[in-house]
Amino acid sequence: MGRRAIFRTGLVALLATACSHVAAAQPVFNGDPIDPATGKAYMLLPGVPLVYPGPDGRYGTADDVIDTSITGDIDVVLRTGGTFAGGAIPPPAAGVAAAPIIIAGGLNGKAGTQVPFQMILSDGQSPPAVGSPLLGPDLDARRALITAYADLDGDGFIGPTATASPADLEVERQEAFTFAGRAMAEIQNGVASGKLGVAMGAPASAGGLGIVVCAGAVTGPTPNLYADGPWVATSLPYMIPLDQAKIVGGEPTGPIDPIGLVDLELEQSSLFLPAPNHPQLGTPYAIPLDGSNVTVDLLHSNSGAAVGADFARPIDRATFVAQWGRLIRAAVNANRQRDLVESVDALSLPADGPGNSQTVLVYPADLFGNPTDPPAGGLVITLQVGPALSIVAPDTDGDPRSETIVFDSPAYVAVTVDDAGVPRTTSATDRLVAVHDGVPTGRVTFMITAGPGGGTIAPQAAMTRLHRALRPGHDRIQVNTSVDASAATDPATQSVSVALDGPTGSIYTRVFPAGTFKASANGRTFMFKDRTTRMSIRRGAANPQALSIKLRARRLDLSAAPPSLGALSVVVEIGSATFHSTLTCTESPSAMLTRCGP
Repeated sequence: MGRRAIFRTGLVALLATACSHVAAAQPVFNGDPIDPATGKAYMLLPGVPLVYPGPDGRYGTADDVIDTSITGDIDVVLRTGGTFAGGAIPPPAAGVAAAPIIIAGGLNGKAGTQVPFQMILSDGQSPPAVGSPLLGPDLDARRALITAYADLDGDGFIGPTATASPADLEVERQEAFTFAGRAMAEIQNGVASGKLGVAMGAPASAGGLGIVVCAGAVTGPTPNLYADGPWVATSLPYMIPLDQAKIVGGEPTGPIDPIGLVDLELEQSSLFLPAPNHPQLGTPYAIPLDGSNVTVDLLHSNSGAAVGADFARPIDRATFVAQWGRLIRAAVNANRQRDLVESVDALSLPADGPGNSQTVLVYPADLFGNPTDPPAGGLVITLQVGPALSIVAPDTDGDPRSETIVFDSPAYVAVTVDDAGVPRTTSATDRLVAVHDGVPTGRVTFMITAGPGGGTIAPQAAMTRLHRALRPGHDRIQVNTSVDASAATDPATQSVSVALDGPTGSIYTRVFPAGTFKASANGRTFMFKDRTTRMSIRRGAANPQALSIKLRARRLDLSAAPPSLGALSVVVEIGSATFHSTLTCTESPSAMLTRCGP
């Protein structure tokens, strides 16, 4: 069973593409094959043989009815760019390069553009091949649903083709299962007009993304839904269920509201998209992007302006399985070639020190997360991680907590992240964040699972106190520790962090970016102070590598840390050096103070 996707629109007429009841005698059906059981026109896609799901109402089962002697003609035609002005229906764009250019975003937040469309009723009589327009009032007030699909793999088709390799088949199915854009329109005098925006694009410098735009409309005689007649459509990348009761959902709300909402609920298993080279049908549902399918039209979609960076992982075509609602993107690799990736927002790592790392891809992204071209002069992105993680590669600054990448092209950069080597008895979470101009624009959450850690240096001494106040938000902590650091440890130029973890998770975390601590005149003392925190790091007079660290933080909320902690993990990081100790805790009789020490 495929995952269910629910799509909402502002008009109940979204039913338009899925009706299977009484058909009206309208000119659009003249010459169409008639179902002798009902006396009404069959519901057919243009050029596709008759496919009925049989008595069980489900495609792909033994009772399916396929009759190759009955083939659908052209009833509706979709055109982009506003090219129809009456008279003959114009041809579609001759290819993606000749199609109207659209910027992904659809004016959402003024991030993109929209393109005019027209769905035109046709008599289906040739010549010409597309038929002649039916511009009468017969289907006035009926609604049309416009859908767009993206050619993600760049093979020039939407959906599986007859020559698709097994490794490409699921990716091509995913193209059919993903809406790049949708819109609604009302038919008036044989034409439904409006504007369409899309959410998917690719970098303009890499050729953008080819988009096929399709349409379907309801034809019934009864307002407000006009749902009691067969639907008519352009070519589509699959057949949807004919019984509206199977795909139209929503709670009972009494009489139908003509401006209310309705759910179009499609399950992957309810669609009919057979494997290529079907023994009876062949491969009728793949839609080309060369202009040869006269029922649909094309768009050339470029990604919007870069607003930051986002994260993804490459897809493995050998194991990839198409799924309704899954989203893959057309990214660009270091060789400036198209590479399909999938957004990633959560990964896991064991607390085992170096090794067993995770690699993600970071790329310039527009407002919708599409890979895009950076602005002139480059896009500066700072990657940051918390104290439980380290950035292994790239590492141009020697700081495992931060890395700056300047993008001068849309090509992604592979980033390897590992745990910080801190031993953990319970799981914890941390994040890899992409920051642009001080604003986080993308992130990946890492679950750090329990493990022995590795690569850390134990402090020589450590003591922590947790003071609980009577007023919420006025708790405070004290941390004192002494460590023996390497000569390369420099609090003045390196990032510093302190993290306290209890048995149930994080209690306190503070990250101080490189340059936060100010060195004294003699270079032995490093200080930081703000309205809630005071921290000092002092070098020993006799041994400069011996560091004494003191942290005082107030105005905290320690409600997540029970007084009877039992044990407390203290982690201090200075540059690439990590100091970790596990302390035993005792609570005061009043439960207002918890002391933790060796």
